[in-house]
Amino acid sequence: KKKLTYRNKTLSDRVPDSFKYILMQKSSYSLDDSDVSAPFLQLESPNLIIFFLFESLQMLDIGYRRIKGMPAERPLGGDATFHICRNTSYSQCFSIVYYQSDPDDITKSIAVPIASCFMRKKTEAIYVQFLTFLKEKFIEKFEYIPRVPEVISDMEPAIANSFRSVFESNVRYCLFHVKDAWLKRLKSVIHCDFRNSIPACQIKKVLLGFPYLPKSLLPKAFTYLQNLILGFDEPDAV
Repeated sequence: KKKLTYRNKTLSDRVPDSFKYILMQKSSYSLDDSDVSAPFLQLESPNLIIFFLFESLQMLDIGYRRIKGMPAERPLGGDATFHICRNTSYSQCFSIVYYQSDPDDITKSIAVPIASCFMRKKTEAIYVQFLTFLKEKFIEKFEYIPRVPEVISDMEPAIANSFRSVFESNVRYCLFHVKDAWLKRLKSVIHCDFRNSIPACQIKKVLLGFPYLPKSLLPKAFTYLQNLILGFDEPDAV
């Protein structure tokens, strides 16, 4: 891995030091020492700060990823982290990434950043502002419209709606986030220790099996799950 540092004096007191560099895969980028001066900060506005390299931005387009031999059939990803924004006035850092095989373990994938932004609020308007800026800069630089046919994100409606609006993307929900949301909802209905309750574990297993069922079986599976929950009777259940 090659560590590249991008400095911007106007933001030196506002952006955490941990975000002053990015790790690049040598196999994915042809950057040399002269490229360290490439602009990384692209926009600073009252609501967000946008970062990307134009070489990375080109990965937005599925056709370009195919030309580069990337697994273009894999959708792009959109997700946020809050840890990096601690002690700042921003609520989250949202990133768009593409996935490629881990060179150290071909059974795993790694997420490579395309663009990131610090956002003050998690509103659809700000997501649209971010994605529209990326689209406009892409067209200005490469002179064609990027094709982003599919994206994976969490279950936040604002993210999905913004990708559909700006790129006309088909948005798939991340299985990890879907299961996490379902479990939180289930635990709000069934108040017990799932580790020590066989009926509760059965309900949990049925629920987590939903994403793997064909659509034709979902109505029956839902009825089955509903009956399990209605018939649940534990001393500590509410």
